[in-house]
Amino acid sequence: MIDLVRYLCVWRVNRSQGCISAYPAVQISRVLGTIISEHLGTKEARQWRKALKRWKNFCTRDQKKVKYYDLPSASNAPWPVEVSIVAHTSKKIYGVGEPLIWELKLFGECARHSFFLESILPAMEKAGYTSISEFNRGNSLWGHFDITDVYCAHGHTWEPVVQNGQLDTTYEPSPSQWIEGLSEKKGNHIYNRLIWATPFDLDNVSKAYQKQSQNTISLKLGPNMEYLLNAFVNRCMKLGAMSKGRAADLIDILSQEVVGVLDEAMSQSIQLPCPNSALNAAPAHMPGSWTGYQVFGPIPSIIIPFLKIASILHLGNYTHFGCGTFYLE
Repeated sequence: MIDLVRYLCVWRVNRSQGCISAYPAVQISRVLGTIISEHLGTKEARQWRKALKRWKNFCTRDQKKVKYYDLPSASNAPWPVEVSIVAHTSKKIYGVGEPLIWELKLFGECARHSFFLESILPAMEKAGYTSISEFNRGNSLWGHFDITDVYCAHGHTWEPVVQNGQLDTTYEPSPSQWIEGLSEKKGNHIYNRLIWATPFDLDNVSKAYQKQSQNTISLKLGPNMEYLLNAFVNRCMKLGAMSKGRAADLIDILSQEVVGVLDEAMSQSIQLPCPNSALNAAPAHMPGSWTGYQVFGPIPSIIIPFLKIASILHLGNYTHFGCGTFYLE
């Protein structure tokens, strides 16, 4: 079993205009990580500050002197715990009362509601009323928003943790409730298209496309289904080891029955033709390499549950910044 707690956070701007980068996960990570590190005990704070040093120099690119952080390397997330930050809105400018909606996923040893309540929620609150000098442009969102709502995933539903700014102190999610009911079939819908909701960075894709145009490309090849399922297995092994505190067999993580089904899904994935893909290179200041979609033809129903879980866990590199998630059509 993989320990995970998922939170959906709603921030509402409380000034006439609030600005944030077009890929909010980067600023959210930088700001909250810094605030958290300032309010921990000496030992824990040392770990956080060491991780935060993975940010490279604050740099200026382009003629407009827009500032971006050079991102940490793919293997060195700037938090010392396994977390994914996924923005569900990608606007740069928010008017008063408009929501910035984003998801926070806590994996492994940090998949504890107490960690959210004691470290992350206070950091969010401070970021809402404190100007952040690094991003303190004229209409910065930082220091000018309220946390109006927070929800926690329980299978397909989102349960309230904060409503209208009020925290439910009795709510106590478990690190296993996120997966309850997700494998249940809902109708006989046929899926054939995979749309990358965030940029992705899978090693074989980067190597295959490195000689192609760095701007816009339209390709017939992309990560095939077998590769995606293997990436899912790798992610499960990594997260399962974090949850158990030791290296674990796949059977220990997914159960023998599920692994048997996964083996059959792997066999069927090999029979699928290579997808038709239309991929765009991600902007240089964003994590990940590619965005776009892939068309596989009808995807066997046995594969669908694994893809849906993979989309929650993320695949590939830069998962801290939400890379490697997708949805099916």
